[in-house]
Amino acid sequence: MQAIRPGTPLLFFDLAEIEELHNVHRVVVPATKHRANPVLTCGDLGEWDSRRAGPWASRSVIYDADERLFKMWYSGYPTASGRAATRPQRTGYVVSHDGAVWEKPALRLFEFDGDGGANNICVENIGSVVKDDAEADPNRRYKLFLKKPQGIPDAMGVAYSPDGIRWGSPVAIPEDIWEGRRYDTVAFVLDDQDPDERRRYKLVWQELTESAKPGTPPRVRNKHLAFGPTELSWRPSPRNPIIDPNGGNEQEIHFLAYVPYRGQYLLLYECGWYHPDGTGRYGRYSADIRVAHSRDGERFTRICADQQLIPRGGPGDWDDQFLVISDKIVVKDGTIFLYYAGQDRSWTSWPPQNAPDGQSIRAGASRRTETGLATLPVDRFTALETRDGESPGHALTVPLALPEQPCRMLANVSSVEPRRSWCSIDLLDQAGRPLDGVMPADRLVTDAVAAPVGGEGAERGRLAGRTIRLRIRLYGRARLHSLTWQPL
Repeated sequence: MQAIRPGTPLLFFDLAEIEELHNVHRVVVPATKHRANPVLTCGDLGEWDSRRAGPWASRSVIYDADERLFKMWYSGYPTASGRAATRPQRTGYVVSHDGAVWEKPALRLFEFDGDGGANNICVENIGSVVKDDAEADPNRRYKLFLKKPQGIPDAMGVAYSPDGIRWGSPVAIPEDIWEGRRYDTVAFVLDDQDPDERRRYKLVWQELTESAKPGTPPRVRNKHLAFGPTELSWRPSPRNPIIDPNGGNEQEIHFLAYVPYRGQYLLLYECGWYHPDGTGRYGRYSADIRVAHSRDGERFTRICADQQLIPRGGPGDWDDQFLVISDKIVVKDGTIFLYYAGQDRSWTSWPPQNAPDGQSIRAGASRRTETGLATLPVDRFTALETRDGESPGHALTVPLALPEQPCRMLANVSSVEPRRSWCSIDLLDQAGRPLDGVMPADRLVTDAVAAPVGGEGAERGRLAGRTIRLRIRLYGRARLHSLTWQPL
C-alpha cells in the first residue's frame, strides 16, 4: 500500500505505485531545446571567454526569487594562445530576466589582458554555487565550493559572498572526505526537502575506477556522495559510489546534476561513450544527458537507460558531439530549465589521455564550448504511454491510501487529441471493482499539467481517507506524467 500525501505528485520514476501494465510502458520525455540556442555564447576574440562560456567546470544556475533574476556562474577560457596556454581557471557571472537572454555585467573585479576589469569575471578559480536563504549571516548567503582554493593545502574550501559576485578568502574544510584519493567536484547542492538536518548539504565528487569495458581508457569515472549539516562538515555516503559506468550502458559518466525533486531524487547524468572513428587512441568522445532515480538520494537506478533527456544536436549543430549539464536545475512558473555546455565535432581530445601516442593535447583549451537551454513542463521527466501509440492499454496501481482531508485528483497529461488519443482514470476499490456511487471518469483530451479528473471536486472529496486503486487507461499517443491530490 502506498500513502498519498496532499500536493505531492505520484510520479512515474520507478513505477513503485504500479502493479500491472498492459500495452503500456514508461518513457523518458526529451526536453525541448530552446530555439535561440546557444543562449550564452563565447566572447569576442581576445576576451577572457572567447573559447569557452559554459557550465563546465564552474557549473551552477539558480533563480533568485528575491531579485527576480536567473543567475549563472560559468567557466570561461580564452583562445589557446598567449596567456591562455596556461589554462587559467576563471568563473564568470551572468544574469537573465527570462532564463534565455543573458547579460554579462562589467564587474571590474579582475583585469584580463589590459581590459581595465571591463569583464564579468567574479572568481579566478572554478567551483559550484548555492544561495542559502536561511543563512543568518548576510555576508555568507552565497557559498562557493572551490575545487582547488589557493592557500589551502588539502585543496578543499568554501568561499562566501553577500551577492554572489564579490567573494572573500576561502575557508578550509577540516575533514578530508577523499582520504588522500584523487577527486573532482561535480555538484554542490542545498537540499531543503531532506528531513534530516544532518543531510541538508549534498556534495557529489568523482573518482577514477578501473574500467570493465573494452574500447575505453583503463580508468573511468564513478560518482560519490557526501552530506553534512553545513557546507564545512561532510561525511561520505555508505552507498558510494552512487553511480558507476561499469554498471550501465555507458562507457563513461563525466558530470551530472544532483536534483532533489518532489521528495525524490534524480541524477541527470552525462552518458558518454567513445565513438571508434579513428580519432586518437579510443575514438571521439560523445555524450548526451540521461536520467537515474532514487527514493533516498543514495541508491540510484537508471530510468530507461537507452533514452535521452537531452540528445546531442544533429550533424553540423553547435552541440552535435557531447553535452555537459550544470549541477542544478531551475524550476520556475511551471517550467523546468536545464542548462548544459555543448561541444561540436571539433572536440577530439577528451579525455587528455585520448591523444595519439607521442602527442600532447590539452583537452578543451582550444575547443569551442557554449551554453544551451532545454526545458520541460513541470513533472514531465517521464510518462506512461501505450507501446505502439495506437491501440489501447492500461496500468493498474497498487492500493493507494488517500489523504484524510478532502482532495481532488489532478492529472498531468500531454499528446492528447479528441477522438484519437486520450487518457481516462477509473477509481476502484482494493479488489479492483468500480467504487459504488462514483461517476465514470471523464476523458482527458486537453494538454494540461493539472487537469481535474472525473466529476466535481466535492464528489471526489467524499473519498477522503479511503484506500483505492486506479486503472489508468491510455489510448493512442496520450501520455500521463503524474497525478496529484490537491486539497479542496
